[in-house]
Amino acid sequence: MEILSLFSGVNSKTHLRGTPFDPLLGIDAYSEAEGNVKSLINIEGSVDSNVNGIYFLKYSYPSKRANHLYQSYRWITVDSDLQQPVSDTQYFNTDVAVRVPESTTVSLSSGSKVNTIKGLTKISTEGEYQLSVPSSGLQPQSLTRSQASVKQAYAASSSSAGRSLRFIIDKRPPALPSITSVTTNSSTVTGKAEPNTSVRIYINKRLQKTVKADKKGIYTSTMAKQKSNTNLGVVSMDAAGNTSKMKETKVIHATSINTVSNLTTYLSGTALPSSTLKVYVNGKYYKSGKADKSGTYKIQITKQAAGKEIKIIETSVNQKVSPPAVTKVVDKIPPAKPTINKVSTQSKTVTGKGEKGTIVYIYSGTKQLGYITVASNGTFKVPYLFRKKGRYCVFTLKMHPKTTVQQSM
Repeated sequence: MEILSLFSGVNSKTHLRGTPFDPLLGIDAYSEAEGNVKSLINIEGSVDSNVNGIYFLKYSYPSKRANHLYQSYRWITVDSDLQQPVSDTQYFNTDVAVRVPESTTVSLSSGSKVNTIKGLTKISTEGEYQLSVPSSGLQPQSLTRSQASVKQAYAASSSSAGRSLRFIIDKRPPALPSITSVTTNSSTVTGKAEPNTSVRIYINKRLQKTVKADKKGIYTSTMAKQKSNTNLGVVSMDAAGNTSKMKETKVIHATSINTVSNLTTYLSGTALPSSTLKVYVNGKYYKSGKADKSGTYKIQITKQAAGKEIKIIETSVNQKVSPPAVTKVVDKIPPAKPTINKVSTQSKTVTGKGEKGTIVYIYSGTKQLGYITVASNGTFKVPYLFRKKGRYCVFTLKMHPKTTVQQSM
């Protein structure tokens, strides 16, 4: 006969070191024949909630009516860090105490070496380990004379973590993480740490947030723009709770440039008060200007073609040169209207001319027939299959909603 555990709540768990532990909290035992028998549960083993370690607890109840000894067990891991990664492996950065009741033996494996332990065992060596309840411990066993009529069945609750528990002892702190240069224009902080570690980000020594480094060790996080000389620090923490030293850097002042378009006649932005600003267009020196006492500047320029690079190099009154501020000239001038050749009910294509590189959308009424990019020679051609007399086509360019032309058939 297969005897199932009548226990519930005997799932293995991690318990925060330094907090009281009640082995019966959340545990129940119910038999259809005898009702609730929680008060009759016998517990073997104990948990020292002040010491990091792994503790084995055995729960049993001798049924007087069914003549069976119902048993179950659970692993309790005491740790100072409950923020372990979601995994079937426990991590420790200290020596680990393993406590098993004297009446029970479990196997402890580390690679190819397997030992049988009971009572209290202290493990100090770094490495990967596995604790297992031998399969023989789950089989019926001989009983004492006073229990001669009682058959024993040792079955773990379906909610328990199982017969084995893996853990790793890792006492080495992660390598010092890196942090990329951060300026007053930066809205992100990035860098590199040990792969899959947690990275804590500090601003002026105060923790702001924690992010995860990916499998290549890259981490990134958004942040509000910071003032010059603000202290930034990062610390990485591995799965075992080991932490690196803090890597620190200062926020560097950077010149800001407002959007520059092909309609712009002034460069504007912010800089250090009374600093000198040298303007370069596509790498060539263009002219210089100065910031006022409040740190704003406005430098007159001629209109520049879209796509050109504008670079400003700032020198403070103390002759300190800031990192270059670079932007591209954006296109704000709508393209010229396209032209459309005559379209009839016999036409097989729609042809016309437009500004090269722009996109022409073709409509018949409100129905979009298609779109095409104007070729380098300024022409376009698309198949036309919607041939109904009196309908018209509306051509629009993607870059500006007002650049439309209509041609009725």
